Amino acid sequence: MKLTEFQISNYRSINESGPVKVGKITSLVGRNESGKSNLLLALHTLNPAGGPKDLAPIKNFPRHRRLSECTNETPVVSSIWELDASEQTELGAMFPRATGVTYVRIGRMYKADRQWVEFVGLKPITFPGDEIGARLRKIKPVVEVEADKLEGTSQAQLKTALEALETGLIPGTEPTQWAAAAAPALAAFRRVVASLTIDLPNREEGLIAELEELAAQILKDGPAWNGARNWVVTRLPVFIYLED
Repeated sequence: MKLTEFQISNYRSINESGPVKVGKITSLVGRNESGKSNLLLALHTLNPAGGPKDLAPIKNFPRHRRLSECTNETPVVSSIWELDASEQTELGAMFPRATGVTYVRIGRMYKADRQWVEFVGLKPITFPGDEIGARLRKIKPVVEVEADKLEGTSQAQLKTALEALETGLIPGTEPTQWAAAAAPALAAFRRVVASLTIDLPNREEGLIAELEELAAQILKDGPAWNGARNWVVTRLPVFIYLED
C-alpha cells in the first residue's frame, strides 16, 4: 500500500490540517512553531512501533480548547492508501464486494481501539427487497395447495412452517438483519417440507434456492469485511519518527 494523502485533526497545535498530499518525496515548509512536527507526530500515532496507543487528551488535545470537548471518538488521523494491482486482486478474493476498490481510508481516534477502515467506492450489498416479496407471493399459493392435500397434524405443520417463512422473509431496511432471520426460516421450512415428503415444482424450488443463496451471501459479507479490514491494517507500515 502507498500513502497518498493524510489529514490531521484535534492534535496539539492543529485543529484541522486539511488534506496533505503525499508523493515519493514530500516536503513540509513553514515557519518555526507552525505545526510541521505535529503533523508528523500525529501521523506517527496511526501505527507506531509497538502498535497504536491511547492518546492522552491533557497532553495532545489543543490547549486553546476545552478539554471536555475531547472524547475517545475524537478523530486524529485520516489517511488514504493506494492498493497496487496484486493487493487489489488479493482483496477481491477475500472480500468479493470490494472487487475494483483501489483506495482505502484508514484513521484513528483518541482511543487506540477506535481505528477505522473504509474501502473507497465499495459496492453496496445487493438487496432486492421488492423481488423477495414477489418470490414469496409465487411460493405461497403453491405451498397452500400442497397443504390442502394433507390432513390433521401434517397440514397444520406445513401451514405453520409457511407462516414462519413469511415472517422470516419480510424485507427490512437492513440486509444483514433480514438474512439473519431469513436463513433459519428457510432452513426450518426445508426441514418440514422434507419430513412431509413434499416435492415442490421446479419453479418454486428454484425461487427458494435463490432466497437461500441471497441470505447466505449476505451473512458471509460481515466476516469477509472483517477479514479484509484486518488484512488492510496488517499491511500498514510501521511509522518511525526521528528528529534532529
